[in-house]
Amino acid sequence: MKLFAVFSTTALAILLGISVPVYAQQDEPHPQEEKRAETDGRAAHEPERQEEDKRMERDKQDKENKEDKQADREKENKHVDQEEKSARQDGRHEQQALSKALPVSSTAAVGS
Repeated sequence: MKLFAVFSTTALAILLGISVPVYAQQDEPHPQEEKRAETDGRAAHEPERQEEDKRMERDKQDKENKEDKQADREKENKHVDQEEKSARQDGRHEQQALSKALPVSSTAAVGS
């Protein structure tokens, strides 16, 4: 009789142990099913999202191009300014050289 009680208790425990998780899974949706539902929802909005991403990328590229052009203009302006400054300095040096050379020759002409 004891042997029968042990076997019947074991059988009940196994049956209940198997059936409880199966019942619990029926109540909650499977995580993969949730992902599929999210993916389906996203797929409906995907073309809009892609267009918006493209617009944002174009805007970003346009902004970078404008910044690059402005930087190029600034470099060009600096280069022109440096050339003008160099030319002015060269002109000053020439004037100084001429002014130093002229008084010597003019005093020699006045002195003789």
